[in-house]
Amino acid sequence: MKTRFIYLTLFLTACSASQPPDTCNAAPVCSEVRPDTAKSKLHFREHVSYPADRTQILAACAKTKEFSDAERKWFILNLPEGEYSTADEVITALRL
Repeated sequence: MKTRFIYLTLFLTACSASQPPDTCNAAPVCSEVRPDTAKSKLHFREHVSYPADRTQILAACAKTKEFSDAERKWFILNLPEGEYSTADEVITALRL
């Protein structure tokens, strides 16, 4: 019985520390600095050549000074692997 109490306590502690699912606008991973949506959309439309994969898109973000290091980290943490045909696909994948 004591063992069950310990497991239940650990479980409840872990659950209470979890963030609610809608935190960070439903992004798969949270980061402290979510990039400005309008600035991000403009960047993906004007500074990335398509088709492009995740590595190419992140490289385009790294080459620009319009994003802070924290914003670049957000892209790294939230852009899924894949091949993107258009900026709109990237925007959708990032839930911007």
